[in-house]
Amino acid sequence: MVITFPADLTLRPATAGDLRAITELVCACELVDQGRTETIPADIEDMWEDTNLATDAFVLLTDVGQIVGYTAVCPDSEYIRLDIHTSVHPTHRQSGLEHSLLALAEERARQLLSEAERPIPHQIRGWAFSALQREMLVQEGYHVTSSEINLEILLDHEPDAPQALEGIATRRYQPEQDERAVHAVIQESFQDIGGHPYQKFEKWSERATGHSHFDPAQLYVALAGDQIVGAITCRTYEEHHEGHITQLGVRRPWRKRGIARHLMQQVFTAYYQRGIQHITISVDAHNPTGAIQLYQAMGMHEYEQVHNMLKPL
Repeated sequence: MVITFPADLTLRPATAGDLRAITELVCACELVDQGRTETIPADIEDMWEDTNLATDAFVLLTDVGQIVGYTAVCPDSEYIRLDIHTSVHPTHRQSGLEHSLLALAEERARQLLSEAERPIPHQIRGWAFSALQREMLVQEGYHVTSSEINLEILLDHEPDAPQALEGIATRRYQPEQDERAVHAVIQESFQDIGGHPYQKFEKWSERATGHSHFDPAQLYVALAGDQIVGAITCRTYEEHHEGHITQLGVRRPWRKRGIARHLMQQVFTAYYQRGIQHITISVDAHNPTGAIQLYQAMGMHEYEQVHNMLKPL
């Protein structure tokens, strides 16, 4: 397949030096599509942790050097991942650039599949943060596999202090001691939410405690005796005064005892004391555990719905 772009645009590999310009591109799209901007440079850097920029990320530039298009892909054990920040500037839409960039990403995805040392299922996964993105991906042959709700809270006053729980103690996690117990809690919890697949410890730790924005001070565990029965993990973006709760789980026999609320209160209080007021969390839209209701009861509100989308290659 021959993929072409307008003669007045230049396609080249993305570089680390493009970070700010790509952030500005994505924010321009968010403002038009969602009425607010969400993306910060650290979000794009998160995606780049697993991406080979030299071969798997691309930008489109005008003759004056403005980046008006971006896409990237990277391999995962279960699929090829389309960068969630794949975008075309609003001033350059309606010219088919979106379809050409997605075709480019798909072409590179097929090359990665052929080059993979271990077999990877022949599929590409993308995410739609707006109705426009969802429609575009559907046109390209993607289908929705699940949806998530993103919630947020702005801590403009001191949050409620965590209340004592009978028979349960909480503390910050102890590095090189608690990881496997936290992993076990999270895996049991997430497998009960829509059948999320089990993640081996090595893969989980790479994206959890091994992530560049993982905050060890914001990982709390709940204990019944000396057994860890609940855990909460976070990523912190100090320069933007933002915290993101990445995982929260409680083992089955200890649910419905207020442990999840208590762990969230620990996180809220600690963030507030550090001057970090904007806190976010993502939850499966069909979560059967009452998590959405819990988060709303704690003052969080929905600001975005994200569709997880898949296409066979």
